[in-house]
Amino acid sequence: MKISDIKKIGIVGLGLIGGSLAKALRRELPEIYIHAFDANAESLSAAFSEGAVQGYSAKIDGSFRACDIVFICVPATLIPEYAEKLSKIVQKECIITDTGSAKKRIF
Repeated sequence: MKISDIKKIGIVGLGLIGGSLAKALRRELPEIYIHAFDANAESLSAAFSEGAVQGYSAKIDGSFRACDIVFICVPATLIPEYAEKLSKIVQKECIITDTGSAKKRIF
C-alpha cells in the first residue's frame, strides 16, 4: 500500500501517543480522513474541535469499517481486546497495528 492509496485512518486511544499521532498525521497528510475512538468523551471532543480528527465514535463500531489503517494506541494489556473487536469490523485489506512496547507476549 502506498501513502497515496490511504483515504481513511483510524486511531484507537487519544492519549499522549494517539493524540500526537493524530496531530502529526493531520499536519503531514491533511487530505486523509482520521476517525478516532477513546474511552474519554472529552478527549474525543477536544481532538475534533482542534481539527486533529474529522470524526469520532464512543465505541468501536462500523465507523472504522472503511479504514485503510488503524493504529491502536492504548496500554499494552488492552491491545488484544481492541484488535479482536476491530478484526471483526474492518475490511480484510485494512492494516491493524499498535504503538505498544511490550517485552513479552501480550496475548
